[in-house]
Amino acid sequence: MGRKIKYSAIASINPGDITSSHILDAELVNADIAATAAIAGSKLQALSVGVNAGVIPSTGVADAHVAATAAVAGSKLQALSVGANAGVIPSTGVADAHVAATAAVAGSKLQALVVGTNAGVIPSTGVAAAHVSATAAIEDTKLATIATAGKVSGAALTLLANIPSGAGVIPAANLPSGVAYAFGIATRTNADGTGDQVITHSLGVTPKMIKITYMAADGVQSSVNGIGIATGAAADQTIIHYDDNVTANTDNVAIEDTATMIGIRTGNGGATSSGRADLSAVSTTTFTLNWTTAVAAGYSPVRMLWEVMG
Repeated sequence: MGRKIKYSAIASINPGDITSSHILDAELVNADIAATAAIAGSKLQALSVGVNAGVIPSTGVADAHVAATAAVAGSKLQALSVGANAGVIPSTGVADAHVAATAAVAGSKLQALVVGTNAGVIPSTGVAAAHVSATAAIEDTKLATIATAGKVSGAALTLLANIPSGAGVIPAANLPSGVAYAFGIATRTNADGTGDQVITHSLGVTPKMIKITYMAADGVQSSVNGIGIATGAAADQTIIHYDDNVTANTDNVAIEDTATMIGIRTGNGGATSSGRADLSAVSTTTFTLNWTTAVAAGYSPVRMLWEVMG
């Protein structure tokens, strides 16, 4: 305990008269210290978290002394150095070197990409055409299939010789005249009677020529072979008709200019028709034979090799 000092009205206090022994313990309060006191940090007790929270220790403030809600201004923080104080954001912002290669920063945190500026930044809205350099040489594995009509000009097509065999069929409409070609086999019997026989050729264009090579036999003495050719439904004709009579050992060749596409005559060029068909319709996918006379009874099926050219 200190001692009380009594002094008269005429007494004076000189420097050194009052010592620590004269000051009572626990008597000084915050208001007794001037705002300009500038007390040295060495005179202050070290700061403990939760204790003497208003006192700054001479060793500085540690992370544990700062409340999670302190909201310390960036201007009060030390500038960030790569690998040091990694949790501190500098007031000047984060530079590229401060971000780890594995940071996986969300796109929403990145500045929008400007052509020629911040070229390494991918915007959260995606890359626009203007962001891609004319010399980017993007691999075709990164591109989607072009399926929209009108997106590729014919003038841009090159190296057609390299089209793979499994790539599909070029539509006949895109081929030069006379290039499109198709062929197939058809038959006709007595049981089929008269009427239309529709043959599908799937050429894709209206044929400019139809050719049918046919043969039949009566099973007794004659065989019939012929070639019918047409350049349109209104101009069909049988150009060669050949009969072979085995019994009589005679042959007969006739060239006709009629509306008949297929003509089968009875034995050795006889006048009686044993089967007749006219070309009645032609389209981009089919042609129609109209059998006005059925194949005669006793004849083998008429076998036809048909060819169409566009």
